[in-house]
Amino acid sequence: MALKPDRVEFLTDLSFFMNETATRGQIVTHSSDGSGASMDDSSAKVIVATGVSGLCAGLLLNDVVDLDLTRQHINFAKDEVQKGSKVL
Repeated sequence: MALKPDRVEFLTDLSFFMNETATRGQIVTHSSDGSGASMDDSSAKVIVATGVSGLCAGLLLNDVVDLDLTRQHINFAKDEVQKGSKVL
């Protein structure tokens, strides 16, 4: 599933962390175990929705990747973010 490139990001909330890889366009839910980042709200963690249970957080707008950042950089043209950083 692809998102249109001319989307308008209105009221986008970037206060949630994601500790797994995912592609944009997936629905994410709030995680029940918490454990986001320690310097921010520890309960602000989202996971990819696997069923109908859980409180829906929204649509993922960025690709979440797991890269070795000492060898290559994130492709900003594809809206990639590193695993463990802020998303949504």
